[in-house]
Amino acid sequence: MENELFELIDEAINLEMKIGKLYSLFSRNSPQDKGFWLQLESEEYKHAALLKAARQFITFSKFPIDLVPQKVEQLKQSISQIDLSYKQLEANPDRLNAFSIAYELENLAGELHYQHQRGNGILLFFLMGSRESIKIAKRYFRDDLGR
Repeated sequence: MENELFELIDEAINLEMKIGKLYSLFSRNSPQDKGFWLQLESEEYKHAALLKAARQFITFSKFPIDLVPQKVEQLKQSISQIDLSYKQLEANPDRLNAFSIAYELENLAGELHYQHQRGNGILLFFLMGSRESIKIAKRYFRDDLGR
């Protein structure tokens, strides 16, 4: 059981780091949106740091299990999707597509799980607003780009 939990947490950390890396790519590809993407990148790295800090509590049987989804396969599928998106946008940057992908990412297994945990005070502090911010920005930039 303990090893399975370590694997779940490690994959959840990997997910957060990969999303942060993708948002970093978006900030480099869209200088006009750089501040927005850097803020989201920072939030993803905070999520990873939170999970890393919480990881130490496994050995004391005090890990807050609600921090991670219960199926490692969901996390691995999400990570594969992020890797594919990164390759696509690295080869062909597109501003509106970046917002679409970001919105999809915030609905992936790991991210959506965190959003459902909003009742948990510490999670609320770190995780609120990402999906809604992207949704608003996507709508704004769609209008701005005339699409």
